[in-house]
Amino acid sequence: MMDRPRIICHILQSVDGNIDGEFFALPELRPAYQAFARIRQEYACNAVISGATTAAEIYTDGFVEKLPDVQKAYPRTDWQATKADMYAVVIDGEGTVHWKSGMVNRRGETMHVIAILQENVSDAYIAHLRQAGVSCIFAGKDQLDLTQAVQKLKAQFGITSMLLSGGGIVDMAFLQAGLIDEISLVIPPVIDGGINLASAFDDSPFVDQHSPVALHLIDMQRIEGDGLWLRYAPQQE
Repeated sequence: MMDRPRIICHILQSVDGNIDGEFFALPELRPAYQAFARIRQEYACNAVISGATTAAEIYTDGFVEKLPDVQKAYPRTDWQATKADMYAVVIDGEGTVHWKSGMVNRRGETMHVIAILQENVSDAYIAHLRQAGVSCIFAGKDQLDLTQAVQKLKAQFGITSMLLSGGGIVDMAFLQAGLIDEISLVIPPVIDGGINLASAFDDSPFVDQHSPVALHLIDMQRIEGDGLWLRYAPQQE
C-alpha cells in the first residue's frame, strides 16, 4: 500500500498541446469538454491539486498584496482547520494566493482548501490563512518537498486519491518527482496555433534538474466529436 494518495493527472489539451487559448471558444470543443468532465467524475478522487496561478483564477479573487504586520511568530507546523469529504489542494510555497474563505465551490462541488507551503513563508501569510480558515501543510524549508506534502495529505486528511490539473509547471513538478500514477489526456479535434500559451507540462522551478519522462500507453479510446482519450503511466525506472 502506498504511503501517499494515488495521483491522476487529468488534462484537456488541443492537438498542438495547449491547455489555454482561443480554441476553448470553438463549438467543436464541447463534446470533448463534456467527456472530460464525465471522466473526472468517474475517477472519484477526494482531492484536486492545482498551482497558485490556477487557484487564483478559479477559486479566489487573485493574489495577496500588502498583508497587515503581525506580532505573533507562528510555528511552522501543519494546521488543520477542518475535515471535509472533498479537498482543493493548492501548491503555493511562498504564500501568494488571497483567500476569503477556507471553503470553495467549483463545478457545483464544495471543497475545503489546503495550502502547501514552504517553511520560509511569512508569519503574516500564516495569519492570513488562519483568519480565512484555510488548512496548511509545510513541506520543505526553501524549496517544496512534494513527496513529503502528499504523504502528509494522506496521513493527516485521509486523502487516498487526487486529481492533478496543473497548470503545466505543477504537473511537470509532480511528474519529475515520480508522483504521477496515471496521465489522462483528452484531446478534442482542434488546433489553437497560439504562441506563448500554457502547455500540459512546462519546465518547473520546483525541481533542480529537468529530465524527459517516458510513458507507457494504458488505453486509447475515441470519444464524442472525433476526440481522443489517451491514458498513460510513467515508465518505472
